[in-house]
Amino acid sequence: MILDARLVADVLAELATRAADAGVEATVHVVGGAAIAIAYDADRDATRDVDAWLNADERSKQGLLAVAEQIAVERGWPSDWLNEQAVVFFPDSVGGKGSPDWRGVCEVGGVAVVVAGERILFAMKLHAARGRRDFPDLAVLASVVGVSSVADAEAVFDEYYPRDSLKPAARRWLTSFFGRTPMD
Repeated sequence: MILDARLVADVLAELATRAADAGVEATVHVVGGAAIAIAYDADRDATRDVDAWLNADERSKQGLLAVAEQIAVERGWPSDWLNEQAVVFFPDSVGGKGSPDWRGVCEVGGVAVVVAGERILFAMKLHAARGRRDFPDLAVLASVVGVSSVADAEAVFDEYYPRDSLKPAARRWLTSFFGRTPMD
């Protein structure tokens, strides 16, 4: 299964519509490659899934997942095309859908779909630092965020992860990307 920017946006709108019709009230906070594709880089290579935080009570969350499962069956997709695997990378300070950390994509009835803002995505990708999965996205996001040095990148990272340190892989990438030493 390959999801490009248009397909991601379309399927999330379909998810919101069907879930709202089923009486679900939830906010789907989209992160990762899907968020980057639909909000910041429509030319981004396709993604295999939609990483999200499903902010809902248990009944609505189960309803939302049931709708996602129906979509998966109808399209022949893996059942986990919509998943919460990236939640482990979320900073503690992430706000709700009205927070400046999130941008609205669509809202149908009681279901909102929002994508992470560019600063939080940049920090999350730095935190994960998973090589080819994150570094091309970091290059795009650095431009969008206005990060032009290792120090700028560290400041954004520290804004969201004040108790964490950059992984050595992230530091090496930053140094290589900006062509400067970490002390700049």
